[in-house]
Amino acid sequence: MLYINRARVSAEIDQELMERATRSRRPPNSPGPPPGFFSGQMGEGGPIEPPRGQGFPRQRPPGMDTEQFRIADLRRPRHFDMELNPISETGDVPFDRVAARNAQRMHHPIYSNGSYEGEPIRILSLPWNGPDGPFAIVQVARETRDLDRLLHAQSLTLAILLPIAIGLAAIGGFFLTERAMKPIAQMQRSAETISGANLSQRLSVSGDDEFAQLAQTFNSMIGRLEGSFRDLQQAYEHQRRFSADASHELRTPLTRLKLATSSALRPKATSEERLKSLQIADRSAESMIRLINQLLLLAKADAGQLAFQPKKSDLRVLASEALDSVEFSESVKVETEFPESAVYAEVDEDAVKRVVINLLENAARYTRGSILLQVAAMPGPSIAVSDNGTGVSKENLNRLGERFFRVEGARDAASGGTGLGLAICKTIVEAHGGTLTIDSEEDKGTRILAIFKEKFVADPNQTNSS
Repeated sequence: MLYINRARVSAEIDQELMERATRSRRPPNSPGPPPGFFSGQMGEGGPIEPPRGQGFPRQRPPGMDTEQFRIADLRRPRHFDMELNPISETGDVPFDRVAARNAQRMHHPIYSNGSYEGEPIRILSLPWNGPDGPFAIVQVARETRDLDRLLHAQSLTLAILLPIAIGLAAIGGFFLTERAMKPIAQMQRSAETISGANLSQRLSVSGDDEFAQLAQTFNSMIGRLEGSFRDLQQAYEHQRRFSADASHELRTPLTRLKLATSSALRPKATSEERLKSLQIADRSAESMIRLINQLLLLAKADAGQLAFQPKKSDLRVLASEALDSVEFSESVKVETEFPESAVYAEVDEDAVKRVVINLLENAARYTRGSILLQVAAMPGPSIAVSDNGTGVSKENLNRLGERFFRVEGARDAASGGTGLGLAICKTIVEAHGGTLTIDSEEDKGTRILAIFKEKFVADPNQTNSS
């Protein structure tokens, strides 16, 4: 700013000198000083302008103090010939001879700095150019003490105010920075407390600025991570339990198979004993095959690779065919309730038969002698299997359909169940876009209802493949 002000004031002084020098031009040898050399000097009666033909007054005119007279003498133009002899006033000498010679030689104005009576001045040397080149020189000057005083005052002001301003800016910047960084420090401390074991922790949100929006975005991300982490934990726990249950289920028929084959290989075993052992081994192998097939079906469902071939089918026909495939003991009585008109649904026939067979076998396992197979069109194409068995308690009802879950006391070899039947039924029905609901009451029985869609609606998580 100091240099800008200096340049601006200097340009104004140079412009003033040029205007004064231009106004002072007049033909040489004219009597008296050129008009305008006294312009701007004020007396008691107005502007002071000596009469034409008179020289600069040697004495201070009335109404002008000494300082004004000195400035007037300083600011009046000096006119010189090519030898730098005075033209207007006898005894005038150039303010700057070197600048005057340079103006003659270069034929254009020259600005320079000098001194007058010990005071710094700004000088303009302007050549009077004619057809044959310059024939005279005019020099005008102006004191620069006002400029020096201005620059000195500005320098002093800057020297005093600049450190104060810098100090205030530093203090203000410190407090503003601390205030701006405080939310970041709080977010950092809160973020350091968040870990895999503590994903419920959230950043504090205050205000409605960019930091608050950042904290909200971070909290949303932590919330999504917490949900994903919870799902992973559940999936891991489910997989661990699934593996343990599968191992347990396979160990039983494998043990029976091993015992049967060992018994058949005994040297002293009779033909009847070997035949009995082979029959046990055959049943054990069949049980393992059935369990492995069930596990493969569930694995395909988990991978989204269940392959269905849906077509419009009458659920009454599918239910009847499934009923014919199940062998019941003589003590079990099976009744059916089918509507007279067809109940159509777009389903995979083999998959629906598997559902009905599993439901019937499950009912036969726990019934007291009566099973009811129903097909209905309302509230949608549906198949229901009811029994009058022992039922399920309320605390276990919600777990029915979980893989390998069986009511306490049902996990024994005599039951013949693996705990996968209802899980497979639920997987197939939901993969068709339907629902499987279970109603049960202890000592009264259980009713399982599978509702399908008239049009095939696959589970969005399932991907059909051939």
